[in-house]
Amino acid sequence: MAFGNLKQRVRLAATSLRWGRGSRYFEDEFIQFNMVDLVPVADHGCNRPRLNVIAPNLSASRAFGGLATQIGLPLEVFKNHLADKGWLIRFISYASAPAEDDNIVSEYVNRLGVEAKNVSFHYVGGGSNKVPVARHDLFLGSLWYNLPSALPLMQFQHQNFDTPRRPYISLVQDYEAGFHPWSSAYMMTLSAYDSDWPKRIVFNSSELASFYKAQGHKFEQSVTFEPVLNARLRDALLKPNPPTKERQIIVYGRPESRRNCFYLARKSLEIWSREYPNAATWRVLSVGDQHDPFTLSGGATLEVVGKLTLAEYADQLHRSAVGLSLMASPHPSYPPLEMAHFGALTVCNNFQCKDMAAWHENMMPAILMDPHHLAQRLIEACARFDVDAATGLEGKTLKPHYLSDVDPSVLQEIGDLIIQGMA
Repeated sequence: MAFGNLKQRVRLAATSLRWGRGSRYFEDEFIQFNMVDLVPVADHGCNRPRLNVIAPNLSASRAFGGLATQIGLPLEVFKNHLADKGWLIRFISYASAPAEDDNIVSEYVNRLGVEAKNVSFHYVGGGSNKVPVARHDLFLGSLWYNLPSALPLMQFQHQNFDTPRRPYISLVQDYEAGFHPWSSAYMMTLSAYDSDWPKRIVFNSSELASFYKAQGHKFEQSVTFEPVLNARLRDALLKPNPPTKERQIIVYGRPESRRNCFYLARKSLEIWSREYPNAATWRVLSVGDQHDPFTLSGGATLEVVGKLTLAEYADQLHRSAVGLSLMASPHPSYPPLEMAHFGALTVCNNFQCKDMAAWHENMMPAILMDPHHLAQRLIEACARFDVDAATGLEGKTLKPHYLSDVDPSVLQEIGDLIIQGMA
């Protein structure tokens, strides 16, 4: 989030506390703080095909799984299928440049061995929203509001360089209309999905692709790739002599993200702590976002740590005997997959087109998204560990591809989809 928007939100929050609501903006209008108008200007100096990845920011310290995929996947495709064909790649960030040691693109460039000379950056968070657009640019975005930002750039290219309407490459990582109640944001999300501008979709998981297609949205072409474990977490998982499992429940706690169902997580933990006789021997660790602690009963303790580095997160995954991660979405979600594969008995949820039990033997999806039922699943998981401390470590993956890199043939398909978009 740009600093100016943060200040504005803080001011609006203070006004709301004083008067009951913002004096200028209503809740329906808050979506405007995510919308960024990009202003095209002609770039006659770039004569090579260039893939442009539009992202909210490029900060590694602020990155969750979605941003990591949005950066890492295009770079993998670029390295393996575009670079040797003369392409360039540029990252357009809504925010100002991060610190040099906090740039997630640089981290992936170094890890993948991409030639830095072929990678460029354009930041619009410093006061100017102008973006140079060249004849051979192609645009890729993940968040739904990347398309409204990209449309003026693509229209400018079409009109000023006399090019065909080149397709927008949409990296769909969730069904984002579900992020919003019925509102302006909800309607604008559906409008982005159904825009008449040519679109080619890259789906993050077959479950999400099935759900998206079932809603009847139109697009020209699609490729689906399956989630895989972050490479640094995979290295940590395979490292010999990991820390011993402890009586710890690791919970994905993100109160600001409605789809992560924080209320259900909190209430289920409160009920668990009242009803599980051995709760006093257990510790709850909340990771994800910082939030106020809540009170547990029965002697159980809670620590809120918020966002961790990957190394810290891997350490806690190794130590945790039980996981709790909820998401109201057709996407499988990264945290429960990580928890289960690190040997935690993982209480989670199914959704339309999503069956978490199909991913790993450690998955314990709730039959009902009810706090009492979720608490019973937590009690069952903790009781299993109290009887046999090795139970989670003996669980096996049901999707071996999750512990590998993205399928090379799928990367080839994505590369072909991009190259064909420049025709």
